[in-house]
Amino acid sequence: MKDCWASEYSSCDGKISREHYISKSVFEQPFIYVSGFDWCKDKEKKIGLSNLTAKILCERHNNSLSFVDQAGLNAIRVFEQLLPAKYRSNSIPPKSNVVDGLNKTGNPPALPG
Repeated sequence: MKDCWASEYSSCDGKISREHYISKSVFEQPFIYVSGFDWCKDKEKKIGLSNLTAKILCERHNNSLSFVDQAGLNAIRVFEQLLPAKYRSNSIPPKSNVVDGLNKTGNPPALPG
């Protein structure tokens, strides 16, 4: 499958799916404000999180990477706990105070299959 960027790492399955540029679980609100892109260089625009996607992964790889979204979300929540409460943007505490993206060999976990 040509359009899946992970196709060279393991076999693909399913259609090309929409992958969020930034995991939507990081945000508490359903939208963000963006600027600096070609279509909004001069003015900030309100964008729904469901629109911040690209078709870059097959369904198999997209689903296989959900653990990365969860680890990233937990890391952000851990880091936010280090800030004074008035500066935190997320009110949900982390599931764990451990941020560890490496396995016992010191390498990132491999994609399944």
